[in-house]
Amino acid sequence: DPTSSTGQGGDVSKPFCFLMDASMLGVGVGFDTVAASQGIRVLGPDELNRSRFQVPDSREGWVKAVGMLIDSYFKHGASAIDFDFSKIRPKGSPIKGFGGIASGSGVLESLLEDIRGLLDPLAKTGGTLGISTVVDLMNMIG
Repeated sequence: DPTSSTGQGGDVSKPFCFLMDASMLGVGVGFDTVAASQGIRVLGPDELNRSRFQVPDSREGWVKAVGMLIDSYFKHGASAIDFDFSKIRPKGSPIKGFGGIASGSGVLESLLEDIRGLLDPLAKTGGTLGISTVVDLMNMIG
């Protein structure tokens, strides 16, 4: 079930990415908080080992950025990610394939900072992924 919040390691981001992708398509998504009972530890990325990700100007690129950030908090030794938003269309630009007007990178930048703000304190204290964290992440994303 793609909306089940289960799994440690690379699987942690899967339900959050599914929610983001579906929401960007205008689909409503329900979710559970099963992960909260699994004791999944928030490790945090290795700030001394940094990587760069240039976010593509696409729905899939935005979803991948969110998934990479979330996974960096749950994989032992994962590098901290510096996001490059230079490929994302400016706010107000037309979206040709999907229609509408581009929001610019600001919305995604804010979301990634909010996710960091939620997970950083848990990583620093050795916390686990609890019910409120799962719900907060889902609400931030969706």
